[in-house]
Amino acid sequence: MKLVRRFRPLVETLEERTNPSTVNYSPATGDLSILYGNNEIGSVTVTQTADNTLHIVDNVSDQGTYLAGGNFKLTVGNTTTGVGIVVDLGGFEYSGSVNVTTGSSPSPNGTSLLVENGTIDGGLNVTTGSGDDDVIFGLTTALTVAGSVSVNTNGSAIGDSVLVGVGNVGTTINGNLFVNNANTFSLGGASDVAGMVNANSASKIGAFLFSLDTGATAGSAYLTTGNGVSDTVTLNADVLGNAFVNQTNGTNEFDFTVGTVGGSLTYLGGTGTDLGSFTGTVLGNVSVNQGNGTNALTFGAGSTIMGTSLQITGGTGTDSINFNGLTAPGARLNASLGNGNDTVRFTVVPTLASAYLDGGFGTNSFISAGVITFPLTKRNF
Repeated sequence: MKLVRRFRPLVETLEERTNPSTVNYSPATGDLSILYGNNEIGSVTVTQTADNTLHIVDNVSDQGTYLAGGNFKLTVGNTTTGVGIVVDLGGFEYSGSVNVTTGSSPSPNGTSLLVENGTIDGGLNVTTGSGDDDVIFGLTTALTVAGSVSVNTNGSAIGDSVLVGVGNVGTTINGNLFVNNANTFSLGGASDVAGMVNANSASKIGAFLFSLDTGATAGSAYLTTGNGVSDTVTLNADVLGNAFVNQTNGTNEFDFTVGTVGGSLTYLGGTGTDLGSFTGTVLGNVSVNQGNGTNALTFGAGSTIMGTSLQITGGTGTDSINFNGLTAPGARLNASLGNGNDTVRFTVVPTLASAYLDGGFGTNSFISAGVITFPLTKRNF
């Protein structure tokens, strides 16, 4: 997938001034908390030098080295120029949870956070304020999180990005992955989420690019973009359970190209122009509702549905469905296209158990390039 921005660590020149940070450390529990107020630092680097041993350095001073292993919290207040944070686990294991919270920055500034190179036995939680934020897990070296991961980038209409694994560098999450309010979200091809992947930006307005890349795996997937000018969702990963895609209103594109969904697939497009393309495999059922607008749906060569139902609903507007090689031997196709001038085309006659087609009110067309061998009912064509 095309990335919006590269990770941009922020560097400030060292200068003589008092460091106003607050450090709270409990040797008994291993809990460690570092707190910075508003506009107090420009960068922080957390380096693990051995299992559970954290060394913290900011652009003002060295905050020390601690034998932690409990709940680690890093909090940074509002900044006018943004903040760069690197958590380098050093190839070691951290027994507790890692929590990073940052304040707001005026766009295009924001938080740049990189976490990689080791294992977190607990959870990983990230919350950023308004501004254009970049959050990356696993850029040059792999990251493993035994618990769940949660990222909330809060309010930016333009540029919040969350990348979980980049290129051949993977991130393994044994729990769930929650991503809220990202404009760009990707699960890289070397990454694996054992539980649910839930990316939801429904409360935002802007352009959205979500991708579960080829080679990635997820237990289940729930992807909801916001209301914007253009949304693109690419589902090429292997999803063991169900997959749900909701692109809400706007100009939307959904591509399901090479992945496999082990359960059922639901694809929703809101009011606007929706383009859907299927060439992947679904072991369960498929339900599509593209909403009102000018919509196009294509089932390409190699597309496979092993369940018993393929439900397609189009709203008011011009709807087009093209079958170009669908194999669904046990499925009944039920297509209700709504009012408007609609077209159903069998460029290659699909393999189906049966089909019911209703074009709704309008000037509708049904075109078949071959012999139909399954039971078919057509209305309003």
